[in-house]
Amino acid sequence: MTNGASKSYLGTAGELRAASELSLRGYVAHIPTVDEGADLWAVDHGNGIGKRIQVKTSAYPNLTKIEGFICYQISIDSAILASTDISLVIYIYAFGDWQCYVTTAPQLQALRGNSKSTTVLLVLDDQGRVTVGGKGGGLLDPYRDAWDAEFPVLEGTSALAYAA
Repeated sequence: MTNGASKSYLGTAGELRAASELSLRGYVAHIPTVDEGADLWAVDHGNGIGKRIQVKTSAYPNLTKIEGFICYQISIDSAILASTDISLVIYIYAFGDWQCYVTTAPQLQALRGNSKSTTVLLVLDDQGRVTVGGKGGGLLDPYRDAWDAEFPVLEGTSALAYAA
């Protein structure tokens, strides 16, 4: 398997992982047949309101980007970064486990100091915190597993309600 193919599989796995979490929360998770800026749509079938989601997944740290730090580099289209109505789900594999960050494009841009670059650098410090690289370099940790902020559990349709 080539590195390109394994990255493609990794991206698909991240999208399916996010779709699974959304389904458990009671949303109808759609994977569009044509990618026009969203990897997923999460629809609250109670009110029909949907949200676009872009999923980014990285398991390949860049050890040379900033000496002494583990960095993950992801690319996000400029139209997505400029969007005010898209949620971002970012998965990175670090310290032997998957870490998930749920945020929005405007929140990520604020952490980046509103950088125009489509390359997003996630930097792990020696205490395991994740900072978004660039001017400002805000801490991403408040968005770790922050599903409830963007996609609260839907009463009556969530499988999580039954597991509690």
